[in-house]
Amino acid sequence: SNAEYMGVAIHLCLRTPFLTSHHAYHSLPTHTVYLTMYFASKYVYVQGEDNEREGEGAVEVEEEELEQGWHNAQPVAPQAQASAPAPSGPSAAGGPPLPQSMADFRQQRSSGFLGGVFNAFSRSSSSSARAERPPPPPPANAPAAPRAPHKRTTYTREVDANVAAVRLGDLESSVALVTGEPTFCNGCRAVFSSFSKLEPTDQLSHELWVCEFCGIHNDVCLEPEEKPTVASLDYLLEAPRQDSQQEANDDISVVFCIDISGSMCVTKEVSGEVRLKGANRADVESLRRLGDGDANQRLPNQRGRVTYISRLQCVQAAIDAQLDTMKKNHPNRRVGVVTFSSEVTVLGDGTQVPVTITGDKLHDYELCLADGTSAFTSHLAHNISETSEQLAQKIYALEEGGPTALGPALIASVGMAAQGKVGSKVIICTDGLANIGVGSLDSIKTPEERMLAEQPYQALALYAKSKGVSVSVITILGEECSIETLMNVAEQTGGEVERVDPLHLTDNFGNILENPVIASNVSVTMMIHKGLRFRGEENVQNENRIVREFGNVSRDTEVTFEYGVKSKEEMAALHVEQLQQLPFQVQIQFTRPNGMKCIRVVTQSQEVTRDRLTQERTADIALLSANVAQKSAGLAKKGKYKEAQINMHSNRKFLERATNVSENQESADRYSAYVNNMSSFDRHLHAAQQSEIAMGSEVNEDMDDAETISMARRHARNDEVSTKIWSAAKKLTPSFFKKSGK
Repeated sequence: SNAEYMGVAIHLCLRTPFLTSHHAYHSLPTHTVYLTMYFASKYVYVQGEDNEREGEGAVEVEEEELEQGWHNAQPVAPQAQASAPAPSGPSAAGGPPLPQSMADFRQQRSSGFLGGVFNAFSRSSSSSARAERPPPPPPANAPAAPRAPHKRTTYTREVDANVAAVRLGDLESSVALVTGEPTFCNGCRAVFSSFSKLEPTDQLSHELWVCEFCGIHNDVCLEPEEKPTVASLDYLLEAPRQDSQQEANDDISVVFCIDISGSMCVTKEVSGEVRLKGANRADVESLRRLGDGDANQRLPNQRGRVTYISRLQCVQAAIDAQLDTMKKNHPNRRVGVVTFSSEVTVLGDGTQVPVTITGDKLHDYELCLADGTSAFTSHLAHNISETSEQLAQKIYALEEGGPTALGPALIASVGMAAQGKVGSKVIICTDGLANIGVGSLDSIKTPEERMLAEQPYQALALYAKSKGVSVSVITILGEECSIETLMNVAEQTGGEVERVDPLHLTDNFGNILENPVIASNVSVTMMIHKGLRFRGEENVQNENRIVREFGNVSRDTEVTFEYGVKSKEEMAALHVEQLQQLPFQVQIQFTRPNGMKCIRVVTQSQEVTRDRLTQERTADIALLSANVAQKSAGLAKKGKYKEAQINMHSNRKFLERATNVSENQESADRYSAYVNNMSSFDRHLHAAQQSEIAMGSEVNEDMDDAETISMARRHARNDEVSTKIWSAAKKLTPSFFKKSGK
């Protein structure tokens, strides 16, 4: 089990014979199995008696470091000591460079034009107490006031390599399949595994299992062939559907939900004369000929030999390209289109008369969902191999105009896709804020109003999740559409979120469609030994058990868990202070696309060390970096920006130390990737805090309650910061950092 700690694939030859009992192990051919759970180090670090001081391994971060940002963070290269500065370029929106820190921002405030604006604002604002006004000058000949001592604030965090990861993408691979439910501990609900030990009892056929996680005594009755012999098993809870012979991901439904509101006519300049495909281009050419014939018309001083392409034209071309790809690679998919402006139009697969949702229906969640549901049978009845040409014609005939009925369109799209196979997808492409119908967001003034307006989206996310439908969101770079609201739908359903240049839409559509849902209704339970404790986690049950709900997962879904060791006194009371091995178990309940329901149980053990350097020498910098990114993003999403920054800075110090201890270039490269990505994330959090100060709505994380902080920050965040938080949580995976280190 320890061979997997660096992410190395373990080759297991599984030739378990078919057994005739309520636990039947189905025979499998020899194949490679990737263990689903792995660790950031070969060792669990437990503080020993010979440590220099209590709490060794804790890292301190000064308030001044948070103010300065990442100025002093330099990627480390062992031996050569090469370094690369953290990036400081323009923001993703194409604006001026973000200030590197709060100290930079305050310096800008106090000087130049920016300082004049803020000073004028602070004099006129009722919240002027937030501005840092200099004290009045002392009277003439008055004795100098004593200098106030500098208040030094220090934050201490427990940081080490006690981190485990679960690759949910491995659910796609096969492991030994067992019919019948697993044997659970009566205390902590751990599953009897190949690591469990049995003792004889006075009763015939009964044995005693002392749970290796909690120590509870369990009376079990297992036949020899029912006792697991491998570390990873799938327990079959429900057989697959009889109609599930079609290859997974080939016959799913895909619904494109397209914004055709007035703002989609905004154009982008492209060098050269580009011939645009589309039915409505004939009308454009006719209008040109009514003027100066075929001559291109330009404003004074405007560049020649350029083409202006609208956002809608970019979307049309991108979807058309995906239709061709799916017709070739996935001919059995059902592909439909729903458009929205002042009304919602269900085009479906393009073979029927469109269904229009308008008037009072736009304000009724249930009616929009019902129209989408009923449209599946009538408007999404044919495969893409039969409908691609008709659907492309309908797409190119679309024209822009009107407001943005985004909410009703998304509800109808999910309703239609939900009638298809598990793993179906909805991809919404928009450049604006929902401003008509159910889920309208344009008139929101307070966090409380936002919570009320988001209720339909929350209900829709739960419905899509239950049906195995993923919702992905693509928005146009530089525009605001309250992506935070749509992001929650994507997160709960296992979808993607992208802010893109419209000219690059084809790549984004393609990436989403080629990342299939491999399992739905996924629930992950992580078990650790009673001498350990989860660190910085929610939903912890019985101290050594934590449950996370994921809904839909794809091949690149990966999650990390951070744990620590209980105090020496607690360890002694539990009589486990001298243990040399500690067990770990993950239980994953999931549904495959073919309807098969299983529980995958993976059990491993880790060796204990009481020497910090021993653990750090085998540290997986990529996994540790990904854990910091996930945890920091989770804190930021809740509005805890300072806590996220403390987490990033304290782990930076630990990772720098671990990189130096490891003395290899690969670790140095991965640490450099950590600095570059986390410094960018940190700058965006600083920018969000700066925006709050500028608007006079600064959030006090030390004084306000958690719910108030979360609501206020969600209401204040712009799309750029929201997308940055999403990317840190979803894209900065161990695989990302491993690739960055090559």
